[in-house]
Amino acid sequence: MSVHEDKPLPPPATILGAIDAQARAAMVVAQKEVGAIVLRETPRASGQTAAALKPRLGRTATGVSLLVGAPRNRRHGKVTVADVVRWVNRGTGVYREGFGPKHRIRAKNPLRRMTLPGGTKRYSVAGQHPDHFMQRIRDAGTAQVEQAAEQGAQNAAREIERLI
Repeated sequence: MSVHEDKPLPPPATILGAIDAQARAAMVVAQKEVGAIVLRETPRASGQTAAALKPRLGRTATGVSLLVGAPRNRRHGKVTVADVVRWVNRGTGVYREGFGPKHRIRAKNPLRRMTLPGGTKRYSVAGQHPDHFMQRIRDAGTAQVEQAAEQGAQNAAREIERLI
């Protein structure tokens, strides 16, 4: 006598729904953990940037995605958040990374000094050293997302066993 009775399998939509629900639950857990990493690693001078980079869940053809990036057209003063993230990651002026000549940053009007964020007035500045905070977020967040996905896969397997 067999241990399992012969009963029909549930419809594929039921099984796929269970997998999808567990994947979404796993990414919600990962979203909270990665959100803490984003707040910790984003430079403190730009609170608006950290708020804009908060992790978002997305829907893909094969499941759920977790995205950390600047949303389109989100503004940080007169420029977009994506520009600020690029400038902080690559550096500016003499210190910037990439091809092409490196120059000091000068005031737009040569007769008037520019005002820096601390209130200091200067005619030119060397620029800003690169701060690769997005790479640090990626490195720290990948392990958290992989761990959450593995736990979600185990939960989905238990849910399917319960359905069968």
